[in-house]
Amino acid sequence: MPRFFKFCSKTAAGLVLACLFLLPSLVSAHPHVFVENKIEIVFDEAGLAGFRSTWVFDEMFTIVILEDMLEISDYAMKPEHIPMIKEQAFDHLKEHHYFTEISVNKEPFKAQFVKDFNARLDGEKLVYDFFIPCHVKAITSWKTVTIAQYDPTFYSALTFAEKPISVTNGERFLIEHKTEVNQDKSYYFGMLHPWETEIRFRLKE
Repeated sequence: MPRFFKFCSKTAAGLVLACLFLLPSLVSAHPHVFVENKIEIVFDEAGLAGFRSTWVFDEMFTIVILEDMLEISDYAMKPEHIPMIKEQAFDHLKEHHYFTEISVNKEPFKAQFVKDFNARLDGEKLVYDFFIPCHVKAITSWKTVTIAQYDPTFYSALTFAEKPISVTNGERFLIEHKTEVNQDKSYYFGMLHPWETEIRFRLKE
């Protein structure tokens, strides 16, 4: 284990985890959890099926989960640990729609649940994978869906990974997507603006 982690006390790590559970009250906090984010736009035969998110956490949050919650120190995470992680360090995000803001043709769509949650280790970093269903049927005219993932309290900082957006099963459709800062949606006292991906799609003629 890296020397840095050996000097992290379990008491300090526990405070970080406890603060994460109290996240709604931490409006004035600066980032304590750092997440590198990828979004996979998933289509099925009818149209848009939803979004698969991959969150890669920083090393400090990883050690909090491994040592304080799972009580392991050798990076030997096992399948039976996944339900515990989901229950204690993910499910509470439902109250915040999993830090996900979606609109369908400019109408809000609230993420109420996720599917296929998985937790794994990539080297010394904890990774969450999960799918957000959002079914939008394709027709011959364009439909527009937007998605942004961010924590408006800025306790957790979600940033895009390199090549953050991908498309799966889109062969039957004409698809366009772009990612840019939405200047109209400020958060954290108006100082920050989310990166938003806009997806336009329709049936091929």
